[in-house]
Amino acid sequence: MSRSNSQAVESDSDSSNSLNSRYASPLLSISPNEVLEYDEKHADSFNSTLDEKITKIKTNDERHQEFIRSIPFQKRRSSITATIKKKKNVEITNIVEDFKQDLIEYKPNDDPVEKELSDCQHSIFIKHKHYHKQNGISAILSRPDESKSINLQKGILLLHGHCGHKNYINLPIIDDLLHKKGYYILRVDFRGLGNSEENKTPEEGRTLQQDVEDIETCYLFFRDIVNIKLDTIIAHSRAVVSMFEFHVHCLQRKYMDFVPNLINCSGRFDGIGLKHKIMKNFPNWEKDKGYYTNTFRYGKLQKIFIPIRESMSVIEVDTKERFKTLDQRCSVLSIYGCKEQVMPLSAATKFDILFQSRHKLILIDDADHNFFGVIDNDRNPLNLPLKRGKINYNFLVGKHIEKYVSLDQKVSRFAVFNNTTNCTRIKYYNEEDAVRGRQNKVLTYPRWPGPFAISNIKNLRDFGGYTTLNEKLDTKGGVFFKSASLRDISLEGVLILKNVLRLDKIYVFIEENDECELLPENYEAIFTPISIDFLKIDSVDEVEEKTYDTLTNRYYDIFLNMKDSLRRVFNYLLLQKRRTLVGEESSVLFVSKNGHWKTSLISMMLLKLLGVDEYTICMEHCLTGWIFKNSDQKRFEMNDFLLMMKINERIDKDFGSIEDYAMNELGLSMKEIMLFRSKFLI
Repeated sequence: MSRSNSQAVESDSDSSNSLNSRYASPLLSISPNEVLEYDEKHADSFNSTLDEKITKIKTNDERHQEFIRSIPFQKRRSSITATIKKKKNVEITNIVEDFKQDLIEYKPNDDPVEKELSDCQHSIFIKHKHYHKQNGISAILSRPDESKSINLQKGILLLHGHCGHKNYINLPIIDDLLHKKGYYILRVDFRGLGNSEENKTPEEGRTLQQDVEDIETCYLFFRDIVNIKLDTIIAHSRAVVSMFEFHVHCLQRKYMDFVPNLINCSGRFDGIGLKHKIMKNFPNWEKDKGYYTNTFRYGKLQKIFIPIRESMSVIEVDTKERFKTLDQRCSVLSIYGCKEQVMPLSAATKFDILFQSRHKLILIDDADHNFFGVIDNDRNPLNLPLKRGKINYNFLVGKHIEKYVSLDQKVSRFAVFNNTTNCTRIKYYNEEDAVRGRQNKVLTYPRWPGPFAISNIKNLRDFGGYTTLNEKLDTKGGVFFKSASLRDISLEGVLILKNVLRLDKIYVFIEENDECELLPENYEAIFTPISIDFLKIDSVDEVEEKTYDTLTNRYYDIFLNMKDSLRRVFNYLLLQKRRTLVGEESSVLFVSKNGHWKTSLISMMLLKLLGVDEYTICMEHCLTGWIFKNSDQKRFEMNDFLLMMKINERIDKDFGSIEDYAMNELGLSMKEIMLFRSKFLI
């Protein structure tokens, strides 16, 4: 192998090893150059290359031990719902005994200074063994009020601004709204404020890096103790910079994870404005190495010193350059008051320009930096509560956030962000250039290639083109498709399948002893030369009482019954050649009655094995309900995201990992898994 090819293999190996995460093992892949050499003449040398790579594979325990030095890793735990009852004196217990290393500790706050808490709330201290020296950070954890909503098994983190605390301004209001909607809410005091321990270095104060450590502690608390995904971070004022700093330079780099929703409430964009404000209010700021201000500490208003290093850690941040690499899967909401008096309102438009299409901006008339009115006894058409004679717009802020994090809104944003398959194909000049890795340009294809009005096919969509846990790799687009019944397909629809999708195979899911009514009459003549393959699975009885537990069990049983079908699908996919020229690669279509659960289970299996994160897999499944929500609302009343997430948890619990399932249940070898990834990752 040439030197350039050798470098390509090393680079490919590095990128694959970086895919280690909570949801997938490291992806071992073959470089495109090696795949191009895979033909009959070079089969022996190619297999030797695979064997050499497989010999380097470490056991699960070895790679977990290596990984855990910097990142705590654990098996998925049962939901905290099973361990926390409504009694407030019940601890949040760690129910996994074989966890290799616990970095996060928590304990109840026996003497809380906070106001009286509800039955769903706990006052606790959270401590990171490496970051905190005493009690750690003070927090209030609000569990979902399951008398009013289903437990969504998602977490929301609330962060206060400069000299604030966890009961500051709108945080309790947002907490009250969202934990009743099924979320776990955590609001915390940063170190040096509220009831948390003192700053790590008193001479430096509450630096930006210290904030990042505290947010990381909260992230690990959700992940390792509560066992749920951190779904949203809501930050106010200065904490907005801390939120983006944590996400871009800690969460993405260290944990290869992302938070889907980031909410900026009155955040600062340019740090230089803060410096001018401080120097105006405290002319001797630089000489005195800081300034004094008042804040609530341990339940009392106290004077504290703000060291110059604390302020400079925020002032020196170049927001535009430092946060431009924010994960593309994140969506950002910014909320500002039109009467903003603390910072220039231009910050709102600058964030809008920075994050572009994934950013939404909401401006609230007559609201200031803390979302209060500026005029006593002002006109109040929304009949919002008053505070000291001024309108409290924080209730309106809470309603905007509640709507933004709703499943329907999130699926709509997901559909818009992914309306094309990202980086689907690399177009080469010719075969020689392809081998050398010269790429001309990247093409994208529509997510929905055949609109129903033209094709008469419901829910025809591409489920490839998603970013994997390693952001440098995407699943191929234009290869995997799903749809509902083809019974009423139009002539234009047939032409789309043949000429646009270039279908080579159609898999039709039917239950045992059921007549196939998913294809038109004379389908063999209509679809020639496309090959049709029927995948028969044992039927599973309908459930009388449709709860999340009963439906999870039913769909999980369907997945188990699909074992033979999955084996046939993988045997077919592994035989497909990797094409290098655009327009020569064939595709496969999976068809079920509604294009919903059976096709989603196969797409879940394929995407999970390719290294797509669990959140994206669940959101992809929700697209069907989003498409059909107007035509068949009753069918999709349940939370599809939660159901698919529960099925993923069952697979992880019963089989260990998706690789273990593929090898032990489907009979795939590690060599075949590597080959599958090399064919369908770009």
